[in-house]
Amino acid sequence: MRTKEIEVQWNMARYEEQKKAAEAEARRANQLNSQVLTFTKTETELRNQLNVYVEKFKQVEDTLNNSNDLFLTFRKEMEDMSKKTKKLEKENDNYKRKHDALNQNIFKLAEERTKLIRDLDDLRKKNDKLTSIIGQMQQQGRGIPQGMQGTVESCYAPAASSGVEGSGPMPTTTAGVNGSEAGELDDGDDEASEYEYDEDEEEVSEGEFDDDDTEEELLPTGAIPGAYGPERPPNPPHFAAAVNGHRN
Repeated sequence: MRTKEIEVQWNMARYEEQKKAAEAEARRANQLNSQVLTFTKTETELRNQLNVYVEKFKQVEDTLNNSNDLFLTFRKEMEDMSKKTKKLEKENDNYKRKHDALNQNIFKLAEERTKLIRDLDDLRKKNDKLTSIIGQMQQQGRGIPQGMQGTVESCYAPAASSGVEGSGPMPTTTAGVNGSEAGELDDGDDEASEYEYDEDEEEVSEGEFDDDDTEEELLPTGAIPGAYGPERPPNPPHFAAAVNGHRN
């Protein structure tokens, strides 16, 4: 009996130990289950966050791709603008060269215009001197050569109409004026007029009319200048003929 009681006690102690172990295992299992639930919940949340991060990464990637496209487009536009800038600089240089050439041409034209005005003034002065000399010759009773009559009339008419001092009306024919003047002048007057004419001719030959073209312009083509001075009456046979207003 005693042995059975000891066995029963031992079995009861063993039962209690196993019961306690089972309860401990149950509690541990509950804890593990709660941890599994917690871990599952945490995993779900982490997966959701990962999905959010994946979406954000895709957005960032798309943004980077767009920015790369924009960068390439901007780079291409910069290259185009650089080419256009170089082209515009070349055109600007060409325009500057053309502008400088145009200014030089304008300066040359202004200088030529000034020179032409100066030459025109010189020609007008020569024309005025020639007109005054012709007027003096007419006042002294000298005629105009037949070859120069038409040219002198065309040059002298403006001076006569403007009232040049010392100039008289242009004779229509040389013979008519010279015929009337020749009868009124005596030998002394002829010598004085010839001396004055010689002085005028020397002044003209010394520098007032250096250009030979002036005389050529006054003479028509093929015209031979006649003798200067009034037409004198025919000389007796024993006198030499008068040439150019000078007596031989």
